[in-house]
Amino acid sequence: MVTKEIIPNIAIGGKVGYALTSGFMIFEGYGKAQYKPFEKIIITAELRTGNSTRDESNYRSYSGVITACWNLFP
Repeated sequence: MVTKEIIPNIAIGGKVGYALTSGFMIFEGYGKAQYKPFEKIIITAELRTGNSTRDESNYRSYSGVITACWNLFP
């Protein structure tokens, strides 16, 4: 049986902080989506970004991943 989800599962979130020693706002945010094109296949994509501070230096990061899972058993 072939089933298609028209609307994928989507999640977004994050966190915010404040570094007292440097007076710098710190944050991290992410977005995640899942799509099921067939009954036994799930495709997931996740993106993250954030910034931080240490020793009077600021850092920014980005990451992303895409996975596909195939369930062999019902």
